[in-house]
Amino acid sequence: MNMSLFASALFWTVFQPGHFLLLCLLVGFLVLLRGNLRTAKYIFGVSLLAFFMLALTPLSNWLIQPLETRFPAYSSLPSPAPIAGIIVLGGAEKATLSTAHQQATLNNRAERLVMAAKLAHQHPRALVIHTGGLAGRHIDGKISWRENDVARAFFNGMGLNPQRIFYDDDAYNTATNAIGVKRIMHRLPGRTGQWLLVTSAFHIPRAMGAFRAVGLDVVPYPVDYRSHGGRMTFSFPQLHESLEIADMAVHEWIGLLYYYLTGRSPELFPRP
Repeated sequence: MNMSLFASALFWTVFQPGHFLLLCLLVGFLVLLRGNLRTAKYIFGVSLLAFFMLALTPLSNWLIQPLETRFPAYSSLPSPAPIAGIIVLGGAEKATLSTAHQQATLNNRAERLVMAAKLAHQHPRALVIHTGGLAGRHIDGKISWRENDVARAFFNGMGLNPQRIFYDDDAYNTATNAIGVKRIMHRLPGRTGQWLLVTSAFHIPRAMGAFRAVGLDVVPYPVDYRSHGGRMTFSFPQLHESLEIADMAVHEWIGLLYYYLTGRSPELFPRP
């Protein structure tokens, strides 16, 4: 698992769009130092063009919009059945800052946990499963909080009964999220009704593929939208937001391909 995590982190560190463009500029600078002016100009030109396309055009919205609109919002589904449980995927937690301040600190995907808590209050008989067991890091000689520790503090603060909530401590990516949730569900008594899968809208297609691959029938509950609906818009996000959205979208498109090729998803681009 550690090697898989390391390889994944290394790959994404290099090929994350913002990082990759900076790496290209560095390569161009090194080529320039070697006296190859023509090649350096080509690398600089292509890199700067790609940067301005991502930063100053609606390209990032166009990249993420098909991901977010692949599955409809839960409210648009006909005649929803009773809710048996709520599955929320990790990724909203800031473990290091939570450790430093000894309170739940969330990032800009916080809507995952917020919506899970809201749904849990709306459906008091439903169980909750949080999956996100990335191990804590050593900080000043102590082990930091994990994603589940942050989620536990958040749910406690929202007044949820801890006995309703189950935590998967072994997951480290979307595929192992699905495996861990299946293991927990097998330990629970038989429950009828829907199991909702709460995660960011751009992440729903890959998450649904991973859960289907392990035989779990869940209902998507997309949250944390970044685009502007079902039609291609010409919205121009701010520079930092545009690059962040592009990073998320490219990560998901690469992840969809990788999951399909490695058998972690039965479909290349899962559909409803």
